[in-house]
Amino acid sequence: MAHAASNKSKPGGKECKWLFAGDLLIENIPSNAFIEPDYDGIRTKSLVQQMQSLEKCSALNVELIFSGHGMTIENPVDLLKERIKEIDEKANKYISIIKSGISTASGIAQLRYKEKYEKQFFNIMSEIIGYLDYLEIQGEINKEMEKGIWHYYCS
Repeated sequence: MAHAASNKSKPGGKECKWLFAGDLLIENIPSNAFIEPDYDGIRTKSLVQQMQSLEKCSALNVELIFSGHGMTIENPVDLLKERIKEIDEKANKYISIIKSGISTASGIAQLRYKEKYEKQFFNIMSEIIGYLDYLEIQGEINKEMEKGIWHYYCS
């Protein structure tokens, strides 16, 4: 979660528009919203939360973001908009895959990431499940349980 800070002690009494964003915004690469269930096995919709946080940060009109990795990000408005756009563009790719007839998270992951699927299983499945949650909440897809496996279909 990102935290905004205001500092009225800046020279001239001007308020600082700083944001401590952690891993939400990294300058050179998009962040992966990892899925992590709690002790009861209930997981949050991590990509949905990430998108909401990016939108909230964009509305704050901050001047400087302290990222969890890399350099501080000056005038981050365009980068925030770019990350939001990238999420929507990638979501559209997943819709296309589902429309092609691949309906399981595992099938989507194997098609999209091929040999990386097993080597980076957690990262890849976090991404796939995050996007499937996001598309479901957006009303773009539905899911049905068949023999213990979720299958996704376009609405």
